[in-house]
Amino acid sequence: TDASTAGPAADPWSSLAGYAHFHTLARRTRLRYGEENILARVSARPDGRFQVALEAPHDAINAHDLRSMPRSARWPGHVTVFEGAVGYTFTVPDPLAKADEAAAASDSLRAPMPGLVKLVRAAAGDTVIKGQPLLILEAMKMEHTIAAPHDGVIAEIAAEGAQVSDGTVLVRFEDARG
Repeated sequence: TDASTAGPAADPWSSLAGYAHFHTLARRTRLRYGEENILARVSARPDGRFQVALEAPHDAINAHDLRSMPRSARWPGHVTVFEGAVGYTFTVPDPLAKADEAAAASDSLRAPMPGLVKLVRAAAGDTVIKGQPLLILEAMKMEHTIAAPHDGVIAEIAAEGAQVSDGTVLVRFEDARG
C-alpha cells in the first residue's frame, strides 16, 4: 500500500512517538511481582504497536504484541496492569533509593557539583532534623538546597561565600554512636 492510503499508523510523519532511526526503540525496566524480580523490555514499533518481552525465566509467557498499551494505573513505586477484569500489581524499584539510604547513613554531606555556598542556615553544634535546610549551594545558575539526610548534631559546616568543588564536604555530623 502507499502511505497516502494506508492511514495514520503507517505514516511515519503522523507521530514520532517511539521513533528511532534504523532500529526499534526499546526501554528496559525492572519490576517486582511479589518476591520475584522481572526484567521486561517494552518496544515501540513503527506500525504503532508495542511489544512487551519478558527476560528469562519469564520468557515462556513472552512477546505480547499489543495494538495499544493495556489499561494500567500508576502510583508512586507501583503499577497495576489490567488484562480484562484481572489486575497485576508490580512494584517499580527506585534506582536512587540505595543512594538515599547511603546518604542517610553517612556522617557527612558532599557538594553534588562545583558551586558557591550562598547561604548557611545552621552552625556547628546545632541539632537538626531530617529534611531541615542546612545551606544553599549556588551552582549552574541555580540555587540548590542541601538538607539534613537524618537527625543529628552538626560538627562542621562550610563557610558562607566558600567556593567548593564537586565532592567537597559541606557538612559533617557528630558521630551518633558516641
